Amino acid sequence: MLRRWSAARLVPIVLLVVAPLLGAPVKALQDRPLPDRVAGVLSAPDLARGFWGIEVVSLSTGKTLYSQNADKLFTPASNTKLFTTAAALALIGPDYKFRTTVETTGTLDRYGRLNGDLVLVGRGDPNLSGRELPYDLRTQRNDDPIQALESLADALVQKGVKFIDGDIVADDSYFAFERYGEGWSQDDLVWADGAPVSALTINDNVVFVNILPADRPGEKAFVSVKPFAEYYRIDNRIITTPAGTGRKFFVNREPGSTVLTLWGNMPLDDSGANEALAIEDPRIQADAAGCPRDQQSQPEPPRRDPAAPLGTRARQRWYG
Repeated sequence: MLRRWSAARLVPIVLLVVAPLLGAPVKALQDRPLPDRVAGVLSAPDLARGFWGIEVVSLSTGKTLYSQNADKLFTPASNTKLFTTAAALALIGPDYKFRTTVETTGTLDRYGRLNGDLVLVGRGDPNLSGRELPYDLRTQRNDDPIQALESLADALVQKGVKFIDGDIVADDSYFAFERYGEGWSQDDLVWADGAPVSALTINDNVVFVNILPADRPGEKAFVSVKPFAEYYRIDNRIITTPAGTGRKFFVNREPGSTVLTLWGNMPLDDSGANEALAIEDPRIQADAAGCPRDQQSQPEPPRRDPAAPLGTRARQRWYG
């Protein structure tokens, strides 16, 4: 039933979205029988080389309206999200609210000092980020990727908390410890699409790396990281080259490592590049969100200076 719910809506969307991109008039497609409409889309040169599995089922009658390779095995890739989303809507409903809490067993004295650890407990909220919602065609982000955590910190201050005499602990135990999907390759884990799964996901479990050319050819390019500038150690080997030479750079991180190696070239007249890179351990990133930069360390989770006020955070560091 879940498959039919998704397929019946998916194919019309494909027809409406892909056809304009290929230059086919949508009205002409809609006037033709469904099999001809599907064939018209899939006959385009860019699509004809692929293998397609399609099944369109009427929701009202259950009748199969169109089928092509419906019983063949395919690698579903991101199409799996359709089934995951449908399952979530069916099991927990559209009104479900994720809860992220700040908890402690310590005591608060009259000076605003919390005597004990502060625990940030995640329960799977996918949007502890600067993403703007709702969005239609593309993800939009504001300039503050950790605004959700800042709101929690502000709420603590309103409760009278001024100092923490203890540790800030990130608790992501709500989910089973399964960071990565089956079949993910080593290269996947470097990029945002391969970020680890966690019950406590801050900024999609990614950092943003910005690369700009230096002032003169031969100098290293400027590389900045945010948020949590101290999370990765940057080995910057990108060299600024003369204008018009073309941009080409690479990023590597070994599994389990917190060292990012970047090499290649960045032309002097280049406007710069931005990459979203996955973090290695979500718990460390969550801990770092409330930790002053000079107290952060790797690879162990950072600890807050007991005298450090709330709201002190690492923002950005340049590597050249």
